[in-house]
Amino acid sequence: EVLWFIVFEHWGAMHRVLGRLRCHILASLIYCGGGELASNKAYASRGDHHHRCTTSMAEETSRPIRSTSTGGASSSPNMFRKIWTPNFAADDESFTSIVLDCGSGYTRIHKMLRRPDDGLVESERIGFLPPIADIVEGRITHSPLHDSELAIGLWIEALEEGISKIKDHEDMPIFLGATGGLREAMNKGKVTKSDIAGFVSKLHHKFGERATFHILSGEEEAYAELVATRFAAAKKYGFKEPVNFISCGGMTSQIGYGNTSEDLKFISYTTNVRDGNLLLLDHKNDLRGALQVYEKKVRKEIQDRGVSNVPGIFMGIEMFGYVANSLGIDGKLIPVHSARKLMKDYREKWLEENADPSSSSSSSLSASSSSSNHNGDNNDNNKSQWTWRNVFEPVLLTATLEILDVLDDHASIMLQNTFRFENGYRLKPAWTVGVYLEATGY
Repeated sequence: EVLWFIVFEHWGAMHRVLGRLRCHILASLIYCGGGELASNKAYASRGDHHHRCTTSMAEETSRPIRSTSTGGASSSPNMFRKIWTPNFAADDESFTSIVLDCGSGYTRIHKMLRRPDDGLVESERIGFLPPIADIVEGRITHSPLHDSELAIGLWIEALEEGISKIKDHEDMPIFLGATGGLREAMNKGKVTKSDIAGFVSKLHHKFGERATFHILSGEEEAYAELVATRFAAAKKYGFKEPVNFISCGGMTSQIGYGNTSEDLKFISYTTNVRDGNLLLLDHKNDLRGALQVYEKKVRKEIQDRGVSNVPGIFMGIEMFGYVANSLGIDGKLIPVHSARKLMKDYREKWLEENADPSSSSSSSLSASSSSSNHNGDNNDNNKSQWTWRNVFEPVLLTATLEILDVLDDHASIMLQNTFRFENGYRLKPAWTVGVYLEATGY
């Protein structure tokens, strides 16, 4: 992000001089030799160069059914068949695709495939790009370019440069899915349908009809996350009854539940963790009060939906996984009321240690989020150096606590960001996996 800021802070005066060199500079910053810059510590323990996350399918799972019109078929209700109908080459038994998760913080680029010999589903992360909303608005991070044409052009050129590093990339279908960040930008009028049409036009000009861009509704995002979660949970834990899910993202949070395809329900809430971070940073002298303001905002959003006392077994994914790591309950199935108590106790501990000016100790929670408070001194001078990393986890705990209030006290929940398998493979049940599974048949 720092490199992005340096390049784009003065880009308006530089771009005419740099010309075509610009995309190569951008690509080298973003992709860094095919993904090293974007590698995630969560995947690093596998030790391979590409940081693949993979899971195996059970033997009884049916093989993909090839279709000339859709590229795949599925026996399950398919919400995405009309959204993404990739055309795979006749000899492509792995259904190799490029899938972009255009989120509120940044865009993740994945190469996804199915291995015909053993049914493995692999997701190889290629790199990062800035969020779509920032690009369409003509800005990168917090530095306005006031030139959306230039920003979109640079973004697409950098994407092309990164994809070109993939072997046989020319025929691979490309799916770009935007989620809560862009939905919110459009709801606030920062991005218009005309802006999106311009972006899509340039995307098709560069990649042709093999590229598909779609803004997922909250319900669609929730559905895809449920598909991915049930797939991963069934293979990892072998649950005999339907598993539900609940997630927390940077802008929105989703819940999906139900026993049959007829009674499935999907809800998306605007929890906006990023705004919560900013609220605490703007009121460092009243952290408890700022957190209460954020809590009331999220609570109203959730209560307005009128959903409560939902029973069943739930998987808490995405940012719930970070909470689980801090609390030491990653991968443990526990009652919802127990999870709530652990979260409340931990949040209160953080507030006591950080909101009290007389405190001289630093909570392990803020330390685990790469706090700049290395010496344990929480005086006002040190707080002036705080970034979102110092306040992220208490905000996240507040958001997740409000989301958990939707569930019945006797429901069970397992918080897990990444599913780990005995053979060393890992799978993060993101919506991208659900879209891919639905598009290819499973």
